[in-house]
Amino acid sequence: MSVCAAGSWGVAELAGLRATGVEVADGVDPAYVTDFGGLREASPAAVARPRTVAEAATALAFAADAGLPLCARGLGRSAGGQSLAASGALTLDLSRLDAIAVSDDDPDALWCEPGATWTAVVATAARIGRVPLVAPNYLDLTVGGTIAAGGYGASSFRHGAIAAVVGELDVATPAGGRGRCGPLHDRDRFDAVRGTFGRHGLILGARVPLRAAREQLTSAVVLHDDVADAIEAQCRLGDREDVVLLEGFCTATPTGFRFAPGASGPTSCWRYGTRIGIDHDADAPPRLDALLGGLPAGRLVSVERGTTSGFLRRLVPYYELLEARGEMAGPRPRVDFLLPWDAVRELLPDLLEGLPPEMGTLHPLSPVDPARLAPLTDGPSGEGACELVVMTSTAVPADATRRCLDWIEEADRRLLAAGGVRYPVGWLGDEPEAALDRVVGRRAEAWETARSRHDPQGLLRSVALAG
Repeated sequence: MSVCAAGSWGVAELAGLRATGVEVADGVDPAYVTDFGGLREASPAAVARPRTVAEAATALAFAADAGLPLCARGLGRSAGGQSLAASGALTLDLSRLDAIAVSDDDPDALWCEPGATWTAVVATAARIGRVPLVAPNYLDLTVGGTIAAGGYGASSFRHGAIAAVVGELDVATPAGGRGRCGPLHDRDRFDAVRGTFGRHGLILGARVPLRAAREQLTSAVVLHDDVADAIEAQCRLGDREDVVLLEGFCTATPTGFRFAPGASGPTSCWRYGTRIGIDHDADAPPRLDALLGGLPAGRLVSVERGTTSGFLRRLVPYYELLEARGEMAGPRPRVDFLLPWDAVRELLPDLLEGLPPEMGTLHPLSPVDPARLAPLTDGPSGEGACELVVMTSTAVPADATRRCLDWIEEADRRLLAAGGVRYPVGWLGDEPEAALDRVVGRRAEAWETARSRHDPQGLLRSVALAG
């Protein structure tokens, strides 16, 4: 994919932007030079921090009139430079635009500004007895950034991507100005910005759908030794109407250390887990024996009872602890795939055997409805679909980073050849133009059309996805 060349922000251009009333920081805070992944660095020309969505639209319009590049950023939670502006470009920080509105006329949705976090969305929904229809597993993400990426969670087995269920958006594009769009009005603009990583326009507001939450949620975890058994269990459970949350994972148990000539390092035994969630009235808990009885033989390892909003917040204390210990700073390699189940059966056990220990021992492997992805997302080829996330929970030592990235490249080569596609929130390699081509895949023509309609100058870009 190719775009027109854009200019660079200089002193005169930044002064012009300030004259519109948009706040432009003096100097660049080091926090804007890298992202959550800590694998890339890029220093923007400046950082603009709009205080209202109108100011964000003004900044984009100014850039479009001047032919100047920019990159939108929320909390910088990308892991491969997707939220980093290139040298000479402007970072547009949308994190202050975090308002959430509850409508008396529509209790099954919240209107969220792009910088609102899912932590705040879950808390706001809980106060009115509801939960998001789909929420990401990691809640310290912004609504705008998640929709721009796609977004998957424990209810994606039934509802698909967050970008697929969102009801309406407020969008500004370089070529078309600002306006509301949705399934029934301005559909072209609506489709162009969902799951395309901010390359076609800015998401300035979103109607996030909710569902009623029953009094309690019972969650159970089953472990299988064989990946095929875990897949069968997830597929069967996903067909049940009473299951509202369903996620999987692969986990390693250390078994010792290698000692053969030329070998070193720890050995592990990988198992495959399935976690289900069933919400119910307090006096009518589910019968787990009946629910799990027809599944491939596995081991029930835990049962918990609480609320659905509590389940959605399950990872918050863990990440707060890592932050407090300072274990999140530094390189954190990550890769995400959307895979057909056949590729998981055939390749995952072997790939995990070669996984560097620094990458960790617990990785999500959860079903996704392949018919409900973002409209410009290239889905996997084959039966069913799941999201595989291989990521480090803490920063890895500098000398281990290259081993982790080499493993990602090998997994990328083998899984894409088996019908998988990249969900490009993680590491995409050192060549941004090649990364973009790999991401768009069979949807290249649709991406090119969206680009030509909504950002023909190619102003919206990041260091991870160029071209």
